[in-house]
Amino acid sequence: YAGLFAAFTVLVQLEYYRMCMGAGVYPARRISIVGACSMYVAALFAPELHQLVLPAFGTAAMIWFLTMRREVSTLPEIATTFTGMFYLGY
Repeated sequence: YAGLFAAFTVLVQLEYYRMCMGAGVYPARRISIVGACSMYVAALFAPELHQLVLPAFGTAAMIWFLTMRREVSTLPEIATTFTGMFYLGY
């Protein structure tokens, strides 16, 4: 049952990010998908840690945007990353 929710989250996030990429916004897709699925796994196996997964992956996404990208990140890219991760995973 939890696997179906995780698979649905991955599919919906990929569709959301494809729509954003069609508009010229390129979010951090891998971090968001891993973060959203990690929220499901944490809620299932370690409910007391569930609230820590959200800020951990939010911080990881911001670190990636600030250090790993070769070009300057725009606000829409950051916003779509957080929207996909928080809205669909939380």
